[in-house]
Amino acid sequence: MKGTTKTGNEESLSSIELQILKLICQQRTTKQIGDEMCMSVKNVERYREHLLNKTNADNMAGLVMYAMKNKLFPDLE
Repeated sequence: MKGTTKTGNEESLSSIELQILKLICQQRTTKQIGDEMCMSVKNVERYREHLLNKTNADNMAGLVMYAMKNKLFPDLE
């Protein structure tokens, strides 16, 4: 499916979810992510929840660990 990635047993991540995850890995705040992606803080929070559920992470640190473990953003290393 175009615009998604699957790294294991988790659900596929959409291109928007990947963009948001990358910004989380770059230590952006929810407001900064919203401003950069032209969406409301509420929408960013919903995407964060989707990411937590899809990756089985407990918190933002878990999301960063997920991205690192799956080498999703080699340009950030």
